[in-house]
Amino acid sequence: MFSKDDIGLIALALGAVGALIGIIANRKTEKVARTINRTVDELSKTDLGIDIAEEFVEKAAKKQVERQIDRMLPGVKSDALKRAEMAFKAVIESEVNSQYSDTKNSVKRALKDRIGHIDIDDIRREVIEDAKEEMNSRFKEDLAEAVDKYLSRIDDAGDVWKMFAKKLDEK
Repeated sequence: MFSKDDIGLIALALGAVGALIGIIANRKTEKVARTINRTVDELSKTDLGIDIAEEFVEKAAKKQVERQIDRMLPGVKSDALKRAEMAFKAVIESEVNSQYSDTKNSVKRALKDRIGHIDIDDIRREVIEDAKEEMNSRFKEDLAEAVDKYLSRIDDAGDVWKMFAKKLDEK
């Protein structure tokens, strides 16, 4: 097999080859980096002159405006409805308040006129008469009920006497 010296020489040769490959790779990397830096510098210093069509810009602007309107529309609609509702309420409330005093005074006058023509003695007589009729009606109903109960009991007592008489006849 290999001796220690042979292995040392092989390792030394492989190390030299690896160092050489590293140096070559480093030089290539630096060259690519210089090229990229030079290209980026050239591009940044020069005006590229890219023209964007005005029609494209207008379409993009219109789209953005439409998006903003779509986002804002629900809030604007809600605010408008709330403000309209508040305005209607205010108008209705002011109208009701203005009509209230006129209506109140006319109702007062109408009530005074009607109350002034009421004859309290006549109402008292009517109430007493109605109460008498109601009491009379209730008394008649209660009396009819009491008579029915009494007659039922008399019938029951008659049945008892008949049974008693029948028992006496049997003996």
